[in-house]
Amino acid sequence: STLNGAGMFVYNSNGEITNNTIFNNSCNGNGGGVYIYNFSPIFTNNTIVENHADNDNNSTGSGGGFFINANANGYYKNNLIANNYNGSGTTTPNDFTASTTSMVDNGYNIVEHSTGFTWSATGDITGEQTSLNIDALLSGDQPQTIALLTGSVAIDAGGTGTNSTVNVPLLDQRGLARNGSTDIGAFEFNGIPNLLPTNNVLYVTPNGAGSKDGSSWANAFDGAKFYNNVSKLAYALANLSS
Repeated sequence: STLNGAGMFVYNSNGEITNNTIFNNSCNGNGGGVYIYNFSPIFTNNTIVENHADNDNNSTGSGGGFFINANANGYYKNNLIANNYNGSGTTTPNDFTASTTSMVDNGYNIVEHSTGFTWSATGDITGEQTSLNIDALLSGDQPQTIALLTGSVAIDAGGTGTNSTVNVPLLDQRGLARNGSTDIGAFEFNGIPNLLPTNNVLYVTPNGAGSKDGSSWANAFDGAKFYNNVSKLAYALANLSS
């Protein structure tokens, strides 16, 4: 994008933005991942990584991951905002730039590098994280996400309850249920399939089919979502409704 907000541009909206992955967007202006022009959107359990502002390197843009205009604010909880940059390279990290301090930080956000706003609510994690441990590329299917890897600081570090009027989701972006405490971001590490089998029979194929709800071979569950984790499959099968 030659302007602002390559991944998402929020204008005249108090929208609820939940369980999204905003990855690998770039603009020459502000907000490579997200630009909020005005109003008060609610961001909950989003992953915003590897985005670039000022991609033409002329020093006129900022907020590689997120840019908040002076007319905007919003509510933030359980968001992973990291590995974003000013400029086309990776030498100037900048995950969040704010032209106002009126945002509501409801905690449990990972924001490594922030300009104009201090993240200090309960559960917030700031500064460069040596154990961020996230995948470098999108993976999976319908939808693709950025996976948390073993040992990630985001695992089990999220909060529950609400973010303004939005409930913290019980499922991640892929529709997988929480495995222990809520993770920060849109991906639940070792998430548990939210299965509703018919007559205690769960149909599973390597890539799934149809609606992928496991109710028949025509709608077989996507076995790849188990990520070859046999214990997770056993857990799902053991918890089929009787």
